[in-house]
Amino acid sequence: MARGPHLTQRFARISGDLARLEVRSHTAGEWQWMLIGFALAVLPALTLLAGGLLMRTDDPASVGTLVAMIALQEQLLWPFEQLLEIGRDMRKARALFARIFEYLDRPVEITERADPVILPRARMRGEVQLDRVRFAYAPSGRPAVHDVSLTIPAGSRIAIVGPTGSGKTTLGYLLARLHDVDGGAIRFDGVDLRDLSFDTLAQMLGVVS
Repeated sequence: MARGPHLTQRFARISGDLARLEVRSHTAGEWQWMLIGFALAVLPALTLLAGGLLMRTDDPASVGTLVAMIALQEQLLWPFEQLLEIGRDMRKARALFARIFEYLDRPVEITERADPVILPRARMRGEVQLDRVRFAYAPSGRPAVHDVSLTIPAGSRIAIVGPTGSGKTTLGYLLARLHDVDGGAIRFDGVDLRDLSFDTLAQMLGVVS
């Protein structure tokens, strides 16, 4: 299949991005959470140790004072625990939104020319012409379609059949201008597809999948 290497590389790239995103979302802020847990476990023991040392002084601390100190520590650490949990959730959300922003920031590959051709609906006949069309998914890869010439008269019905990898789906992508041809031209009613406005193309073409 001509699209095989392209799809394999795309799958590997997206899988790697998703794996890194999952790692970031699950490890964001975990070290701070572990630090608070460690403090909650260690501070009562340190308080008891300090209380034991104070009991050996001339003014020893009572057991009630030690219990009150431990309870006060928990009350003081609980708000910090809640704040860290909120911060961790925010970092996880930021890691997830980074993937969305990456797609939003990607450059637009298919653009409309500055002075596109606008065809009124009354002038749309529906003739499609492929003139020595060539296209490859990778610059140095195997062409998905090569030197394809075809004229589809207006009002006619045709079916394009062929084995897997022969370029049927690619022709559909090119007709819908999801990709631009590498060579040759596709014309709708005698106008190059790349010269048509997006609105005109949307009115001329319908895709059912």
